[in-house]
Amino acid sequence: LTEYVAEGHFGAVFRSEQLFLGTPLRRVAVKVSKRKGISIDKAQELFADVFTLAQALDEMGDAVARSRLVHIYDAGIGEDGRAFVVMEYIEGTTLAAELEKSGRAGVQQALRWTRQIAEAVAGLHELPTPLVHRDLKPDNILIGRDHALRVVDFGLTARLNGLGWAHGVAGTSTYMAPETTRARSV
Repeated sequence: LTEYVAEGHFGAVFRSEQLFLGTPLRRVAVKVSKRKGISIDKAQELFADVFTLAQALDEMGDAVARSRLVHIYDAGIGEDGRAFVVMEYIEGTTLAAELEKSGRAGVQQALRWTRQIAEAVAGLHELPTPLVHRDLKPDNILIGRDHALRVVDFGLTARLNGLGWAHGVAGTSTYMAPETTRARSV
């Protein structure tokens, strides 16, 4: 772990390097749990969102949609009993931070961002069993140095049932669809 990036309820995210036969292969982000002594069953429960995203990426045939999601490389439990996940490192900022810094986006920039977010969401919705993100907001959109957006944080993601909706209400209320805030399933 080479550099602390951020911390949340679950644990901390660090920038690191993935090694291949002792040689640095690529920069990665490593999310490490605060708690030690985590069992495999508990790690699977904690990383349910990671498994959902990894499975979605595996099922997704749309290369553009895949490029709009953060890729998962590995997960496990370290020697100290802390769960970890290794994922693509996106050097850049969040859409929320960019909007706060610049005030507001121009029309052309806003259209580019909207298109890229829609590409990611379309890929999730076109899976054999569609996924809904349920917490799509500027904090969960990363903007890389390449100016490409990537959707992150799949903790509230749900698969649609056979009737085309997901059980329950989840998300950040200020970004929810009106029908969701009225406690109707999506």
